[in-house]
Amino acid sequence: MNTASKSTLDYYNNNAQDYFKSTVVVDMSSTRKLLAQKLQKGKIILDAGCGSGRDAKAFKEEGFIVFAFDASEQMAQIAQNYAEIPVMVHEFKDLRDIGFYDGVFANASLLHLNDFDLNVALDRIFVSLMHGGWFVATFKKGSGSEIDSNGRFFNYQNEEKLSAMTSAVGFTDVQTIVVTDKMGRSQDWITVVAQKPGIE
Repeated sequence: MNTASKSTLDYYNNNAQDYFKSTVVVDMSSTRKLLAQKLQKGKIILDAGCGSGRDAKAFKEEGFIVFAFDASEQMAQIAQNYAEIPVMVHEFKDLRDIGFYDGVFANASLLHLNDFDLNVALDRIFVSLMHGGWFVATFKKGSGSEIDSNGRFFNYQNEEKLSAMTSAVGFTDVQTIVVTDKMGRSQDWITVVAQKPGIE
């Protein structure tokens, strides 16, 4: 693990309860809907980098079968208690499921990866999806990368780059949507919606 990713993980482990309190109340229903409307109830969703467990809980209450993981052991424990589902502790690179999920949701989690690790993660997500499955993820819009005052690494993205990276691993019907920050900060976000091709 590089220094940037270790400092990011340390932040979430050391501030898990405060992070939970500040994010569990954020309304991400419009982003979740981008995935939920593509799937029938009872389908299997992976909340990848689930944080507080807010979205995993919401998907479960909407009638989906939900799996979740987070790289932070402390966040995973909080999310498991809140969402009342098992939450695995591992990183994106450790995702080894093959053709299992109908949908993968990665809200504000892939943005902590550098471009090399992001490419690996996108490939893992693609492989983990069933044919015809859907992928929705959010990223901070911008350029370059930084380590913020809390020690967290952020990799900013633009629509063209994200579309190219997502398409390169095999996703089709790739869409990018720019939205404002849900917590009132002066930061635009990009939501990616993409599909793994079905079997012809």
